[in-house]
Order: sequence, then structure tokens, then C-alpha cells
Amino acid sequence: MTASILTAMVTFALTMNLLPGPINMMLISSGLSNGLARTIPFIIGAALGFTSLLASVAFGLMTVADLYPKILILVTIIGSLYIMYMGYKVSLSKSSISNRESDNTLLKLHDGLILQWFNPKGYIVAVAGISMFSQSGNSSIAMFVLIFFIITFFSMILWTIIGEKFNIVLNNEKKVIVFNKIMGGLLVLTGLYFISNQMLTIV
Repeated sequence: MTASILTAMVTFALTMNLLPGPINMMLISSGLSNGLARTIPFIIGAALGFTSLLASVAFGLMTVADLYPKILILVTIIGSLYIMYMGYKVSLSKSSISNRESDNTLLKLHDGLILQWFNPKGYIVAVAGISMFSQSGNSSIAMFVLIFFIITFFSMILWTIIGEKFNIVLNNEKKVIVFNKIMGGLLVLTGLYFISNQMLTIV
């Protein structure tokens, strides 16, 4: 594998991870409400979830999707509904002070793992990435998956820290509650957007 391909892989992974998306919105809100340490399980789950999705796309998942195109429509709809549910959970989050005694709204490892497998943006990124580098051979694809895992993990930590630092501006519980309701609402709208797109393709 050449240095130019490696550079392209790193650049692609960085770009995709730094773009706003449903997962990043959740990380910002969780960083604000729960802090980095309590968000780590969700980060691990999301990083593993996307990496396993990426590997599955590389080793034949899209072949199945090509044979049965309605599967992707179903996955998108289920994923969109799950994003809307997570938006509801985010909107219930309070500050880390008031929420310390309860884990009801805390994002957990399985939330991140499941969400990545039903995240429409995840499929778009995975298909685009594998399409770009599939001609480089299996060893390059394995390296691409590893690179994406590392960059995804540390990018998620960065998004969480950004949310955690919002405490400087959102320095009381009322502001935090309003912020989380806005973030939760944006996630619900994101889910509705993905569903409406699928409805248009069906019609």
C-alpha cells in the first residue's frame, strides 16, 4: 500500500468523522450532561458498531443489499425511528449535577452499537469508503477499517469534550435543559428527514 493511499484513507476518515451527524449531536449533548468519563461506554459501542458495519460492507453486505434492495429501505426506516427515540432520550437529559444519581438518560454501550448499524449516514459513509479503496486489495481494506476505528474513537472523544466545555457557557441547569431539548429536537427532525426520503423513493 502506497503512502498516497494511506494519506487518502486518513483524510477520508477524518473528514467523515468531523462532519456533523446524529452520533456527533448525541456526543455533544452527553458531554454536556454527563461528562466524558460517563460517555466512554457509548463511544466504545459506537466506534465498534461503525467499524463492524464498515467491515461487513467490505466483505459482502452490499451484495446482499443489491439482491434485496428493500432491506436497505427497511434498515433506514428502523434506524430513523431509533434516531428519533435517541433524540427523545437526549431531550430528557439534564445537567451532570442533577443527573448523577440516575442512569435513565445516560447513553450506554449498546446504544452506540445498535445505532451505528441503523444509522443511514453510516451506510453512506461505509459504501463510499469501501468503493474508493476496494481496488487496493484486502490488506488495504483491513488497514482502512483499522484506521477508521482509531480516528472514529478519538473524534468521538473530541466531540464529547466540545460538549463538556459547553458548561462554560451553559452554566446553569435551565440552559442545559434547553440545549438538550434543541439537540433532541434536531435528532428527531433528522430521523424524519431520512424517513421522508425513503417514502419518496417508495412512491
